[in-house]
Amino acid sequence: MLPHPTTPTRTRWRSLLRGLLSRVRPRRLWWLGTPYRVTIAAVAAGGYVLQIHHTQGVEWVDLPRRTRVCDHPDEREFVATVAALAERGLVWVLPWQLDEHGNLTAPVVPLVREENRR
Repeated sequence: MLPHPTTPTRTRWRSLLRGLLSRVRPRRLWWLGTPYRVTIAAVAAGGYVLQIHHTQGVEWVDLPRRTRVCDHPDEREFVATVAALAERGLVWVLPWQLDEHGNLTAPVVPLVREENRR
C-alpha cells in the first residue's frame, strides 16, 4: 500500500522502505517457536500494533496508522489483523478478551487447509 501523496517525504520513504523490507525478509520466524496468542495493543505514536506471542518471544506487526485518537480498535485494525494472521497461516479460535493491561487478546492456532487434512 502506497502512502498518501500529502504525507511528508520522510514518512513516505520510511513507509516504502518498511514495505520493501517486509517483502524480502523471511516470513517464518522459526526461532521464536510456536505462536499461541495475539494481542492488539495501542502505541504512543497513535494507532495500534499486533503482537504475536510465541513460546520463545514476540513478533510485532504494524497495523494501519490513524490520524485521530480513538480509545478502541476499529474495523481497519481487525481487517489488518486477519490479513497478518492469514499471511502467517494462523487463525484465532476464541472471541477477543481483555488482558491485564487492557489490550485485546485472543489465542491462535495454525490454519489447517483442506489439502493438508488427508
